[in-house]
Amino acid sequence: MWYKSITAQQLNRAGASVIDAALQAKKEDVTRLVGRDNIAGAWELQENADVTIIINPETKVDTGELFMTFKLLKRRYRSIEESAKLRRLEYFNQPFAENSEIKLLDDIYLQKPLALESLATQFVATVDKRGSTNATERKRMNGNDKVSVNNKKDDDFEYEPFSTVKEYYG
Repeated sequence: MWYKSITAQQLNRAGASVIDAALQAKKEDVTRLVGRDNIAGAWELQENADVTIIINPETKVDTGELFMTFKLLKRRYRSIEESAKLRRLEYFNQPFAENSEIKLLDDIYLQKPLALESLATQFVATVDKRGSTNATERKRMNGNDKVSVNNKKDDDFEYEPFSTVKEYYG
């Protein structure tokens, strides 16, 4: 007979600090930043668990929508999921029902899941203001050119490329 249990744990102080700092910096997908080392309590709980998942409510910055984020930390057994994409899924965000901080939207019979794989906003392309190139054009030297350092020519001293003498570098 199998006994199934769900045990709640909190993040340790380091994990909470990572989340808090990321939220203050207006980062997105902050739950991605924590891992197994951020679980509070005894490590034996993590070792003995068949599955460990961090859940954390997050807000999508560009829309203000509330999501419950799920991050898989450990799966003892191989997934029986037929889809390779779903077998590899370790992070997703399920939306809450409108005006609710408890009820998640159900998408069981929908053709497409409501969950998002990331809450990050899309980057908008900006006009390139640098011109046609972003590199500074340099004069090419051939093997016969003399190198000048501090108005001295190669003939004035023997140049040591690994020297730390100040006169070589100005």
